[in-house]
Amino acid sequence: AGSRAAAHEYVHLVMARSGFRLPLWLNEGLAELYSNLEDGRSEPRVAIGRFIPGRVLSLRRDAWIGLAELVTASTNSEAFTNAGTVDSAYAESWLLAHMLVLDPRYEAKFPDLLAALDTSETAEAFRQVYDKSIALVEQDLKAYLEVGQRNARILGDPPAPAALRVEVDREADFDGRAALAEML
Repeated sequence: AGSRAAAHEYVHLVMARSGFRLPLWLNEGLAELYSNLEDGRSEPRVAIGRFIPGRVLSLRRDAWIGLAELVTASTNSEAFTNAGTVDSAYAESWLLAHMLVLDPRYEAKFPDLLAALDTSETAEAFRQVYDKSIALVEQDLKAYLEVGQRNARILGDPPAPAALRVEVDREADFDGRAALAEML
């Protein structure tokens, strides 16, 4: 769990550095999705998209916030601050990101969604990109909880060590060094 939390925070750092302006639900959902990468200790491949048992439990046990509320929530919203709803907020964000990135019905247009989110609210971006209302996306999401695990993927072989080129910046900025210190 500790390494998943560190990976979650690292994903936030990478996204912040990338320049993307993501809504909170997507920022947290992607951080959860990519925090669960499995490094393939038994084989040289990486798995993405295996369901996170605690998130699935939360979605099956707790009341859902609902997509219309989730996609408009900010860091100060009840959904992400109230002890009774914060698990649901993270779980729904994770499952939504999982569906958008890995479900064949959504994945091809995910880059278009990122572009649309730069200028539109989430509900409007869903209409523009997927031609679906927030209610239809939520309907897909609830059904996805039962079938989405099958969209987990094994990523390709890692590059040959000779093909890797590592550059070390000894003059990294303060934010980068502080983030690394926190993770360590």
